[in-house]
Amino acid sequence: MKRTSLYRHYDADGVLLYVGIALNHVSRLSQHMASASWFYEIARIEVEHFDSRLAAETAERIAIRDERPLHNKAHVDGKATLIEECADRISGAFEECPHEYRAHLLLVIWHLFGVSSPTSPTELADYVERRREEEAAKELGDEGSRA
Repeated sequence: MKRTSLYRHYDADGVLLYVGIALNHVSRLSQHMASASWFYEIARIEVEHFDSRLAAETAERIAIRDERPLHNKAHVDGKATLIEECADRISGAFEECPHEYRAHLLLVIWHLFGVSSPTSPTELADYVERRREEEAAKELGDEGSRA
């Protein structure tokens, strides 16, 4: 699994311009240079590293929701906030659940949402790993096509 970076772009006055995630934040910065009208306002960049894309995505959603960067469009509408609140509640339940029951809890959650799910914890683990690999490959492809 590849390390994913969360980055914050600030202007000279310390105003948060943008929050994002990328496998390669330097490459992503060059993409912003090519497409973001606010790129030349960037005076400072902060970067955090996460061991998984899921952890970085979660931190990104929270940062956008709580810090309200000027130029982010994702995760700022009411629907996204409602989804985040639901995800926070589910995440809290998951954290409180004993480790040996977590895979079963995920299966129950998938069933509640009517999502076709794997039938066993082992199959679930395999599915999650495949999805992570697909998302990482997709991100690499997206970064290459934006350059």
